[in-house]
Amino acid sequence: MIPNDLQEWNIELVQELISKGVFESDQFDFKEKLPASQDENSKRRLRKTIAAFANSGGGFLVFGVSDNKNASDKDRLIGLESSFDLPEQFGGHASFCQPSIEWKFKNPPIRVSDEKVIHVIHIVSTWRGPHAVEFQQGLVFPKRTNKGNEEMSYVEVRSAFHESEFKRAKLALLISELDFMEQTAARLINNVPDPLPEIDGTLHWAWATRYNTTLVDQTLGDTFSFFSDNLDLWNILCLVRDSAKHSNVACEAFSQIVYLAMDNKQKLNEGHYKIVKECAENVVKNAGKAKELLRGLLV
Repeated sequence: MIPNDLQEWNIELVQELISKGVFESDQFDFKEKLPASQDENSKRRLRKTIAAFANSGGGFLVFGVSDNKNASDKDRLIGLESSFDLPEQFGGHASFCQPSIEWKFKNPPIRVSDEKVIHVIHIVSTWRGPHAVEFQQGLVFPKRTNKGNEEMSYVEVRSAFHESEFKRAKLALLISELDFMEQTAARLINNVPDPLPEIDGTLHWAWATRYNTTLVDQTLGDTFSFFSDNLDLWNILCLVRDSAKHSNVACEAFSQIVYLAMDNKQKLNEGHYKIVKECAENVVKNAGKAKELLRGLLV
């Protein structure tokens, strides 16, 4: 019932949740408004909720809905002034968490009337966790459950740090492998002449070149749950892998005939090296994009 996509939130869904008497869950939380600037307790509760969602796979904050259990369905749907820039004010609360939280907002917001809107904020789960908030001169690591916000145990916090560091290390290795693949592809692009001269099975280094995609395959398999929130990165890594494997298959097939005496050898050479260069160009283009996105995750 609760959508995974921020843009799938609409007035009909909000009204349906209200009509069912729902106030919060492990996936979302209704908020009437942002805390007043002097209300330190409310600000701490909001920041705790933000961190809890980030530590628990993400979630949504829906501003403009009252959590007054005695109010009617109509009175709960209060909205916020359309002139109020909630995302700008919200950012300070997310950045107050340690480390700061990644979030997105629905734009445009959900319109309730000509003057009122509902803002939906998506708290994103990232590799930078676990996230903590200050509490009584210390730090607490909250998590989100169907009961609301709860504190993570020592074992859960330790496990979260271990998992985060393991994934970050794997991402660093993946960047290194993409660097090597990009260098290999650039060598093919720069050193296979165009047009191809009259040759007879030369350029041995080119047809013997193979890309190692083992780590790319393993990383995609191990971290799909994370990349599902970053489908652009997932798709780009798949393009890198597919181009590399296409080149590997072509080179393996060519190695079976490269030393055979054939009348159409020059034509076969030209066709093969065209495939290899096209694959190499795709590897360079997409590996560069993938590395940029991966480095952004490690910040």
